Amino acid sequence: MKTFRSLKLCFVAVILAFVSGTLAAQSSPGNDQPEAPSSLFQTRLGSSDFSATAQGTWTEHLGFGWGAGFSSQGTAPLMGYPGYEQGFVFQQLPDFILSLWLNQRYYFQFGYHGSFSSNTFLLGYLGRDNEFLRWAKIGNAAISVPSRANLLLSEGQQGEPALAFELGTSFSTHDFLARYEDTTTQTRVFHGSREVNESVIDLASWIRGQFFQIPSTATSFPVSGLTVLVQDPSGTIVVPTPPQGDPEWKPSLQGMTFRLATSAEVYLDPTTGAIRLPASSAKVLLVSWTNAGAFQDPVSHINFPGITLPGESGVWHVLYLPGAYSPFEAKNNYPVPAGTQPNASFTVTTRDTSNVDYGYTFTWSPGNTYFTVTAADNSLYPGIPFHAATTNPGDLYLPNPSSTPSSATLNLEILVRSYTTQTVTNSINLGTGILPGSITVTRNGQSVPGATYDPQSGTLDLGVPIFDSDEIDVTYQKQNQFQTPTDLRLYQGNHFDLGGGQTLETAESFLWNLQQNRFTTSDGEAPGSIGSAVLWQGKKGPWAWSLNTSGAAILADSTGYREIAGLNSGGASANLSSDTVRPSAAPGSIASTYSNSALPFSATQLNRGAMIYRDYWSTDPLSGTVNLGTGGSPGNENPNATPLPYGSNGWTGPYLLLGWSTRTDRLVGIESDLGADQWAGAQVVFNRGLPQDLSSTDAVRLDICLPDTLPSGSKVYFQAGTVGDDIDGTGSVAPQTGGTRPGFSFYDQTRNVSVDYPLPEGSTWTTDGNNDGILTRDGALFTRELTLAGDVSGGAGAQGQLSTSSSSWQEVTMELTDAERAILR
Repeated sequence: MKTFRSLKLCFVAVILAFVSGTLAAQSSPGNDQPEAPSSLFQTRLGSSDFSATAQGTWTEHLGFGWGAGFSSQGTAPLMGYPGYEQGFVFQQLPDFILSLWLNQRYYFQFGYHGSFSSNTFLLGYLGRDNEFLRWAKIGNAAISVPSRANLLLSEGQQGEPALAFELGTSFSTHDFLARYEDTTTQTRVFHGSREVNESVIDLASWIRGQFFQIPSTATSFPVSGLTVLVQDPSGTIVVPTPPQGDPEWKPSLQGMTFRLATSAEVYLDPTTGAIRLPASSAKVLLVSWTNAGAFQDPVSHINFPGITLPGESGVWHVLYLPGAYSPFEAKNNYPVPAGTQPNASFTVTTRDTSNVDYGYTFTWSPGNTYFTVTAADNSLYPGIPFHAATTNPGDLYLPNPSSTPSSATLNLEILVRSYTTQTVTNSINLGTGILPGSITVTRNGQSVPGATYDPQSGTLDLGVPIFDSDEIDVTYQKQNQFQTPTDLRLYQGNHFDLGGGQTLETAESFLWNLQQNRFTTSDGEAPGSIGSAVLWQGKKGPWAWSLNTSGAAILADSTGYREIAGLNSGGASANLSSDTVRPSAAPGSIASTYSNSALPFSATQLNRGAMIYRDYWSTDPLSGTVNLGTGGSPGNENPNATPLPYGSNGWTGPYLLLGWSTRTDRLVGIESDLGADQWAGAQVVFNRGLPQDLSSTDAVRLDICLPDTLPSGSKVYFQAGTVGDDIDGTGSVAPQTGGTRPGFSFYDQTRNVSVDYPLPEGSTWTTDGNNDGILTRDGALFTRELTLAGDVSGGAGAQGQLSTSSSSWQEVTMELTDAERAILR
């Protein structure tokens, strides 16, 4: 500690010598006047007008760790010991504050709290009692002023730059504060003093593979002869070759064996036609009933003819095939969140306003792991309660949605609330670590200005009786030092002593959001605000009064507008590699969801065009690494990358290549000899197709080069959203293939051939992004027709659309709507 102290004094001496010398050079002595002082402060080290102190700790850690492992195979030295780094470890953890005082009025404080990013400084002035300027501070060391007129102001936190001062007279006090602060808050809800356990459930998170319902378009009720077969390798019922064109039957079903399901495996309710499993099935299920036959699915409007099984009577349908769409699946059962109490309430609310939609009924028995939702209009779509909230009934439920859900669908969610059953008291336990002065309380929608918080015990006392029926919302900030500031706070408070036991307080508060691209998600959570308050209090004899009035204006954002569901602006680039590029899954009916006048095109597995593969890869003979070669414009391809024959055991596109001329980055090539009403496409995934929030995307930019030989009437579409894994429509995970290149199999249902999609760079996955053995289905997608005027800009077309007659590079841009961005969440 002696060394530390001498360093401190040396630093102070250098500073004072510099100030003294500078001021002395600016003075000129006169013969008739007293000599001017040679320094601003007539003080020196050791003077009674100067003091320097240091407070804090300086902790040092010295350690050493080593370990060895012993087994029958010998020893493994230098393994390290769990919890300790191998070798010597030396740490210094300084935490101290240096304070300098001059004339007991001017002071400077410097704090070092473990790292240079956690430094604090404070420069201040302390006035006398009779001075107009009582005190002034500037720095980032937790600066604040007193709250006035019940207009709350949180205490400052270390790391927040601030300027504050106080003016005073014999009868009044005036405080001013400007602070750049972090205003991140959290809200907790209580019923009485019991905290509410609140969970939000997305509409698309219904339970898969467990609940089924025979459609009313398929039979009458009650259902007689209801029978279910379950997949079993030892079963004796064999599926024949699936008929081509039947949407129910996938090639992967051929040769699969089944047996009759037991009562422990499936519950049948012939009265309602309901079928329920104990848990989500990982096996294929078939179903039949008396007089079963072809029927039309009311959701997809697809006809399902069914099939006959050798040795079994009647017509059979696929009840469930993991990863495939089932017209029998009931999509109105959702998992009960963990911790839900028997007193739970279920509501459908909107994300933006939290308004309750009363058009839904919930059924739940405490102890069950699921609850059921039904809609008021439950006749045609009993298993899909939110069909009326969508532009198309299939938006939430079909594997290939053909249109964008409406804003109502995007903003709806299920809110589950419950609370523990404990004794109601007049206080609430919030816990410690809350920033004092940041707490706001509402009780049944009314503000509670008299609530007090004890930071030692973590108890919040409302000052009024609390009843079991009260709904209390508590919003506060956590003590979180050295966070990145987000908002500018201006606060001004006044206190007047009117005499006769009366006081008057006024206050104004201004909050501006200075963080770029920060938006609120609901009406009551705006980051900007303006508020004012007046408080008049007095006491005379046995009478006492208090009159408090306030007003506020909430600002959605400093830029003036609010975005849906917190869609902050950002961006991401698609990485093109063997890990991300795949042949496109069949999108089904496809049409622009941006321009409603666009006519739909049916892109199914049965009208897929054969995609040609060009091999631009070469292997380095020394290192063995594969390298990608340079291509050329359509019609002028690299002669060393001739198209490979398409057919059984051949290869299919898309393919990768390096750009030519000024474009040297990676490109995706989609090449096909399309016939009439045929299609071809590629899909690019992020993060193996696992969930990823891309809602920060404001716009999508594509660089496209087309050949000058496109057939008349050709269209180019772009889709984005939740893209499924079942790229060839077989419903099964594509197996790995060998040969000259690693890859996986791709079954072309149009030509009834199996081809390979090569992965020259290798890939840690084929088509099963979740690696759970089940292919995910397409979810919500938005669609733009790039060749349609109005959908895009930047193309060579007359109105900025993609031109099919231009062979030059075209950079098209799609500005996304809030609804489209929400789909990318």
